[in-house]
Amino acid sequence: MVSYMTISLRVMLAALAVTMSVPAWAGPAPTVEVMVLGTYHFANPGADIANVDVEDVLLPGPQAEIEAIVEALSAWQPDRVLIERAPDTADYAVPAYAAYRAGEREPERSEDYQIGFRLADRLGHEAVYGFDERGEGGTDYFPFGAVQQVASDTGQEAELEAWMDDIHALTARMTQTQGQRTIATSFALMNTAETVAAEHSRFYLGLNLIGDRARLPGAELNAMWFMRNAKMFAKLQQIAEPEERVLVIVGAGHAYWLTYLAENTPGYTRVSPVPWLEKADALLGEAGAAKD
Repeated sequence: MVSYMTISLRVMLAALAVTMSVPAWAGPAPTVEVMVLGTYHFANPGADIANVDVEDVLLPGPQAEIEAIVEALSAWQPDRVLIERAPDTADYAVPAYAAYRAGEREPERSEDYQIGFRLADRLGHEAVYGFDERGEGGTDYFPFGAVQQVASDTGQEAELEAWMDDIHALTARMTQTQGQRTIATSFALMNTAETVAAEHSRFYLGLNLIGDRARLPGAELNAMWFMRNAKMFAKLQQIAEPEERVLVIVGAGHAYWLTYLAENTPGYTRVSPVPWLEKADALLGEAGAAKD
C-alpha cells in the first residue's frame, strides 16, 4: 500500500518539476487595461424599455460638462476608444469618425460623438472602433416579448408589472435629478461597483422569476444578454493590443457583464471610471472659479 507520505512526496516533486520548467525570466503576461464607462443615452433613441429624458447636450451648460469629462478621460490616455455601434468594417473602425475628423459631419447628440469622437480626436487617434453585437438572422439578444407572453400565460402579470414599475421609477428619478447633478456626477454614481451590481441584479436577474416548469423566458433573456456582451468583449479582444488602455463607452446595462469579463479574462484588467469622472467635476469647478 502506498503511504500518505509517499503520495505527498510525489505531489511535491511534481510541483517542483513544473516550477523548474518555467524559465526564470518569464513574467506576468502583458495586461490590457479596460475602462467601461456606462452611460445613459444622450440622444435618447427610445431603444430601451424605459428611457431617461435627457437635456439637450448641445446647449452651452451640458457642453461645458462634456468638455470636462473629455479632458479628464484624456489624462488616462486610452490607446483605443470603443463605442456601442455595430462594426461597419473588417477592422471595426467606424467610418463616421473619419468624417468627423475631416469636418464633414454635423454635430450629433450621441455619447459616441460627444465623448468618444471628441476624446479620440484630442488624443490623435486614427480610428474609433464599433464593437456592438446586433441580432441578425432572427437572433434576439433581449427577447422581452417572450417574457411578456409567458407572464400572461402563467398569471404573472403582477410580478412583471412590478418589475416595469421599478424601471420607470428609476428613469424618472434620473430625469428629475439631471438639473441637480452634472453629467460627470450622474455617470460616477451609475458606475460604482455597488450600483452596477445592484441594478443588474434588480432589473436583469429580476426577470428570472417569470416562467413555469416548461418555459423559462426570464432565464433565456439573461442568457442571451450575456451572449451579446460576451461577443462584444470578444471583439474588444480582437481590437486591443497587449499593454494597451481601452476605453469602452456603452449604455449602462452593458456595464455589469463587460466589467466582469474585463476582471476575469486572462490578460485583461478593469479600471474604474469613477475617479476620472470625479476629476471631471473638479475641472468643472476650477473652470467656474476661474470665471468668477
